[in-house]
Amino acid sequence: MSGRGRRGADAGELAIERALGLESELESAVHPTAQIGSRRGSGSNVRLRSEHGGAAAEFAIVLPAVLAALALCLGAVQLAATQLRAQDAAADAARSWARGDDATLAGRALGSASVTRSDDGDLVCATVTARASGAAGALGLEVSARGCALGGGR
Repeated sequence: MSGRGRRGADAGELAIERALGLESELESAVHPTAQIGSRRGSGSNVRLRSEHGGAAAEFAIVLPAVLAALALCLGAVQLAATQLRAQDAAADAARSWARGDDATLAGRALGSASVTRSDDGDLVCATVTARASGAAGALGLEVSARGCALGGGR
């Protein structure tokens, strides 16, 4: 920036700014690429070197948050899958008991699931409780499902 382009600046102020190096800072603020290749360009090179590795630092900060979000999503999918298997097992057990068959195999797909029977009038109900698998199981979460069938049918 030359002294002609500035309003109200006298020769004394310009001399002081040049001596202190303030004029080059003003030029780089107005035109960041103006000093590249110039004799006074070392100031902007220092600034560019100080930003070196900034993307890597931002990536290092964001990566754990992205991985945590991914782990939560995966855990939610595993929990939903376990809930669906428990619902299917409860329905199978209720139908088996309603026909008069044995329902010991109903919770086998869920590992150590507990299957309990309850009779409500003509309905035979089965309740399956199982520990969640995967990341949700590590938190100690359990799923429970109930299925009923009309009893007395063969």
